[in-house]
Amino acid sequence: MPYFNSPVDSARLFYRHYEPDESGYKARNDLRLNMTLVFLHGWPMSSEMYSHLMVPLCETYRFRCIAPDRRGFGKSDWNSGRRPNSISWQTFVDDTMALLEQLDIGSFILAGASMGAPEALMVYLQSPFVKARCKVSSVEAVRIGEPEQRLTPTRASFSWARPCPILSR
Repeated sequence: MPYFNSPVDSARLFYRHYEPDESGYKARNDLRLNMTLVFLHGWPMSSEMYSHLMVPLCETYRFRCIAPDRRGFGKSDWNSGRRPNSISWQTFVDDTMALLEQLDIGSFILAGASMGAPEALMVYLQSPFVKARCKVSSVEAVRIGEPEQRLTPTRASFSWARPCPILSR
């Protein structure tokens, strides 16, 4: 499985990347449209929490699947040692945006659970690259920030998630 270096501080970050081969389930393959599924894990998990989903989705249903380990979780470093106390939500968002842009994955579905939910929403709201390619997002209700700055991704997701053409056929 591959690694990439964060543009924030060059920390070495791990991600799982499964690409289908020519074998596997062929029926209704035209509906896949080369869609990629991107999974953002919750705290204190890692991308491993999605392995039981990603392997069959890739091998059987031929979806490309990507799941990064957030810095400090799984096989990812916390930081490169250059800026040890400056990790924030924005750092996580910048890491995810950089990975998606580096992989240039085309159309995708973004799914976040627990801590991955607000990250998914923040990535979508801040990245023109993601907004142009993300077809639908699935997020779980969580709150972040101070009470006067609360962000509720589930409520917000209804206003920004667009229907995915492959799911509405």
